[in-house]
Amino acid sequence: YVDNDPQNPTLDARRKINPKVYLIKSPQEIGGFFIVKYFVPFIPILTRRLFMENILFINACLRKESRTKELADVILSKFKGNITEVNLDKESLPPLNLERLNYRSDLIGKKDFSNPIFDKAKQFAAADIIVIAAPFYDFSFPAMLKNYIENINIVGLLFRYTPTGEIEGL
Repeated sequence: YVDNDPQNPTLDARRKINPKVYLIKSPQEIGGFFIVKYFVPFIPILTRRLFMENILFINACLRKESRTKELADVILSKFKGNITEVNLDKESLPPLNLERLNYRSDLIGKKDFSNPIFDKAKQFAAADIIVIAAPFYDFSFPAMLKNYIENINIVGLLFRYTPTGEIEGL
């Protein structure tokens, strides 16, 4: 749903900066619960990418009746292709402790990404589109999502350092 109400002062202020700004609202059947965000370049990208083949759905929803999950389902229904779901509640990703971090760092130093410790990162890197359903509980996102991000954030698979030390996505 796109709000093109010219009387909306917030939207009007955003239009002065960029005339292609749209205010996206959730469909009423979702229950109206959705943090309103501005997606300036997202709309044309979404339109172009509706037919990508490899969609990765990161599900961090715990409740069966999750409104966030319902919204993600609506978004996912718009895509055509292979949707792979990573249900973080059912994954057994151990947190990065010193032993695991050192082990992973040794493998990264050898550029040996064949170990299963890198499978989720390779899956993430191979996706054309990534949809993350993350509810917002008590002013934060679920810890299992943070743990997932720590496990997949691998130099050489998802990003690299440039010669000047800047981070660059791969």
